[in-house]
Amino acid sequence: MHIVERNLGRAGNKEKREEQQNTWNSKYGKHNWVTGYEVAGKFIPYKRAISKIYDASYFKFLDDNPDVRQAVIAACGVFNPHALFTGNMDIQAKTIERYMKSRGFEFQGKDWLPIGTFRPHRITLHTLSKATKKGLKISNGYIKYPEVSKKLSPFNVPCIVDEAQSVEYFWQSDAKCLAIVKRK
Repeated sequence: MHIVERNLGRAGNKEKREEQQNTWNSKYGKHNWVTGYEVAGKFIPYKRAISKIYDASYFKFLDDNPDVRQAVIAACGVFNPHALFTGNMDIQAKTIERYMKSRGFEFQGKDWLPIGTFRPHRITLHTLSKATKKGLKISNGYIKYPEVSKKLSPFNVPCIVDEAQSVEYFWQSDAKCLAIVKRK
């Protein structure tokens, strides 16, 4: 694969992702490009990077932090409030679900556990309804998150590639790039 664009930034909402993909389709041809990450001079396609970088970072974090792991087990499931409110991609919940399955754990609680502490710019009836359906508490116009939610934030989980940075920082860093697929 040959890297043709670097520093792609955030994926954004569905409309932004589709717009960017249409641009790449026009520029490089449909099915001729793939996003991913450059690590130590090697290109890792996005789908493989999920497992090799994102999942690996969360798995190590949860293995190394039994108190956080126990809070996850004590929930009925996990969700990403940012994705819930914005419609953006939710990698964290699926990663934690894969962790639970890989370690033979099952969710045992009755309450949902939010990942991170996203705050909508304002609470509307629509966002209030979404928040309360997931069991989030609202106080003085702000969502009240349990302390463990902050610990589970991708901004606080060290990246397996470079533990000096968070997995979220790495995921949005200039390591994110676009490559042309080499056809045989």
